[in-house]
Amino acid sequence: MQKPQAPVFKSLIKQFNARGVRYILFGRQAIVLHGAPLTSFDYDLWVSPQSRSEAFSVLNAEGFEPSSSERDKKLIVTFVRDITKIDGFFASSFGRHLSFEERNARDGPMF
Repeated sequence: MQKPQAPVFKSLIKQFNARGVRYILFGRQAIVLHGAPLTSFDYDLWVSPQSRSEAFSVLNAEGFEPSSSERDKKLIVTFVRDITKIDGFFASSFGRHLSFEERNARDGPMF
């Protein structure tokens, strides 16, 4: 299996930042960025539900195919482009313990 295309992901993040999409990178790729010797072949993004439309717009413009349409309002949508896979989580919180706003306000990695 090939490694995801880092330049594609970097381009996507630049577009998210330019368009004000609020997101958090988490999962194994986040751990890898902090130096852990792990391998992961997908990216996990927790996207603020308020940024849903903008995130879909950026991902579509970058050539990613969603597993469901934006209208479906699914909480988890997988986006694929060639060998790069991104799981988008569009939830305002994970259970009662962690909201997007609380996590976004913290410093440091999310493990």
